[in-house]
Amino acid sequence: CELRWTPIDLEALFSRAPFTVTTDPERIAVMAPALTIPVAIADGAALVPIPESWRARNAVVIAIGGGREHALTVLADDLDVQPATGSGLVRVRVRSTGVPIVAAYIKVYREVGGQAQFHKDGHSDRRGLFDYAALTDEAPTATRFALYVDGGAAGSTVAIVDAPTR
Repeated sequence: CELRWTPIDLEALFSRAPFTVTTDPERIAVMAPALTIPVAIADGAALVPIPESWRARNAVVIAIGGGREHALTVLADDLDVQPATGSGLVRVRVRSTGVPIVAAYIKVYREVGGQAQFHKDGHSDRRGLFDYAALTDEAPTATRFALYVDGGAAGSTVAIVDAPTR
């Protein structure tokens, strides 16, 4: 068996497919891998640590062996993203410390009629809060939202949330 590691630009992939970027890695793993690791399988399983040089990188990892292939999106982040679907707010914190992230960049897409549409982008406030749902003008009714969150040194991630109930 072998593991193939391919680095990804999460924001660029999110902008192309905001609702499937983390759930459909087979669609995005089209580049040649930057790292290939042979893995010995014992009793049908193997525990493989993330290589040190990849711990701060977002990647698609493809496991190939026994005539099968499985892809997984690996996000290297220390983010705690807490959407409140009742209010349309999201709180962004550093997971390891609980400290709010000031000025985290957040890009939001809405899903309307099964189609992804750009909704808004902006930055979290001093409390780590950002209103992902509200707009100054009238927007179509969304069924759910996709949020790309860039927390700087804490990494980046994607969250899919239901539309607010407010």
